[in-house]
Amino acid sequence: MISRLFLPALLAPGAINDRLIAVRDGLVNFYVFKTNSGLLCIDCGFRPSSVADCFAALGLDVGSVAAVLLTHLHWDHAGCLHLFPGAEVFAGAGEATWLKTRLFTSRKVLQRLPDTQELTIGGSAVQAISTPGHTAGSFSYLLDGSLLFTGDTLRLKQGQALPFPAWLNRNNKAVRRSIAKLAGLSQAKSVFTAHSGSSNNLEKSFSAWRTSAKNIAQGGVSPSSSS
Repeated sequence: MISRLFLPALLAPGAINDRLIAVRDGLVNFYVFKTNSGLLCIDCGFRPSSVADCFAALGLDVGSVAAVLLTHLHWDHAGCLHLFPGAEVFAGAGEATWLKTRLFTSRKVLQRLPDTQELTIGGSAVQAISTPGHTAGSFSYLLDGSLLFTGDTLRLKQGQALPFPAWLNRNNKAVRRSIAKLAGLSQAKSVFTAHSGSSNNLEKSFSAWRTSAKNIAQGGVSPSSSS
């Protein structure tokens, strides 16, 4: 498969721990977290039959999804939203163009997130963090104070956080500021991406960004993204 050739670090479907599950839909991973009152999805994939089959294989019920946190509204991250008609949906208010589409305007349970917001979903604490750059309204989410979900704000290469190639981002300077912002989340223990797997070694993943975070915030040069 193309995804295995070009995206070898994608996670196989299955349990990461007793509450967190990775789902794989072709070229993208999204994640399901078991809360006290239903399932919480971080993104939702793009191929309905593939996602439904993966849920069934993992013993998950699409009808039990109570909430969906969207990192951004690109098709591969939000295309299967209709599989969860009863779910409360959260997305960045900065995704203004996408939020006007029929897919979202028809939903009465859509929450448009401001720059930052503290949420409680099914008894679990969620810190919604504005991380623009890949898209204008991209968000990352820190779940239960330790699990960081970044969507396409960054990719991991040999365990290190890097931006995606410049042509894939709307605003590359904003992306670098966003990665530096995430690097400052000292409480995070694990980071989960959409296309390049995960890391439990955040000291390695963010070391270069933490060193130069202050400089980046002031408009200086970021760690190299050319590799």
